[in-house]
Amino acid sequence: MDNHCGAALAATGGLVHAVIGAHHGRLGHCRFDPAAPDRGWTALGEVGSGGTYPSLVADAEGNLHLAYRARDKPWALHYCRWEAASQSWIAPRSLVLADKTGYVYWTNGLTVGDDGAVHLVFGNTHQSADGSLYYGVSQMD
Repeated sequence: MDNHCGAALAATGGLVHAVIGAHHGRLGHCRFDPAAPDRGWTALGEVGSGGTYPSLVADAEGNLHLAYRARDKPWALHYCRWEAASQSWIAPRSLVLADKTGYVYWTNGLTVGDDGAVHLVFGNTHQSADGSLYYGVSQMD
């Protein structure tokens, strides 16, 4: 599978979660238990649509937070969350829409701060009136 960056990995509760998928397809969610390596990876389902470049992090409650590029018009940076209590994903939503037409890559990354806040950082390209591009970095939590 080609998701344009390799698997996004996060560990919580002694388990390893991976999100990976086809370039611009649905992303697959799998889990691995290092205490039972002979069982291998367990497929838990799919998440999102039109996804690529996933980033993943787990919070203290065992919830997974996922950000990925979606090939919407305009291109978008989507976010969704795996709820540990229900063992299911909430529907993805767009956090950012591209300011320019054409190809966009967010190079997004997630982390959880000491206070439990989830932080997302991403490249944010803006197009000036003269057509030139400004490459900046944005952060949200």
